[in-house]
Amino acid sequence: MTLAREALGAHSGGMGQPRLPRDEVTASLAAGRDLGPEYDDQVAAALSERLDRIVEERVRTEVEDRAEAHARGSEARVEARTSVAIASLIFAVPLSAIAAGTAGGLGLLFTWLGIVIVNVALVWEPRLHRS
Repeated sequence: MTLAREALGAHSGGMGQPRLPRDEVTASLAAGRDLGPEYDDQVAAALSERLDRIVEERVRTEVEDRAEAHARGSEARVEARTSVAIASLIFAVPLSAIAAGTAGGLGLLFTWLGIVIVNVALVWEPRLHRS
């Protein structure tokens, strides 16, 4: 009986989510008893339609919530990439000067190679998580 009640929403359902009230289920069952077995299909169909609407609303809400969370995550990733790109440009000048002064052209090459690798890895990182 507990499983049936949860399926009908008597015990489940988060805050703000539509659910089928227990008295509505009770009324449907009572109406089915009063009308007799010849109306069981109609009563069941009406209750089923109500449950379908509630499930559709819950699914719609969940999809919207996930879409909003995904959008917020995407914005944060763009901000992080921008921050790293700006930091790379800021640090590139002194790092280039230090590398060129101490290790010559090879030091400069490795410095810029490191900067490029960090930025490329940051751009490709979200693509790796999608697959």
